[in-house]
Amino acid sequence: MSILRVKEIRRLEGKDLDKRVNDFRLELSKERAQIAIGASTSSPGRIREIRRTIARIHTIQKEASKAKAARPATKGPATTSPPKSAGPAKNTGQSITSAAGKPSPAGTKGGSRKG
Repeated sequence: MSILRVKEIRRLEGKDLDKRVNDFRLELSKERAQIAIGASTSSPGRIREIRRTIARIHTIQKEASKAKAARPATKGPATTSPPKSAGPAKNTGQSITSAAGKPSPAGTKGGSRKG
């Protein structure tokens, strides 16, 4: 089976992609079995390419599922009002202090720096 490129993977449908993943996994197990019994492989880089192709397919499937979930499912006009904003953040008047109870210098998280 030939290695699939990103453009080719994106053109395929879901069930066809699942079939291809299964085919690649079968091919990968055959290659690994050949190595386990001590036989030489037809191409040493083939295992790596098969693993990468499987990962590419899974990545593109995940992207497609996230994009599908991100799309709004409403068909008509929205009936709910947008959420109200909480407004500007309020200053509580508390300052950042170090462990010794002294205010820490601006831009540091505490402790002293000698320089």
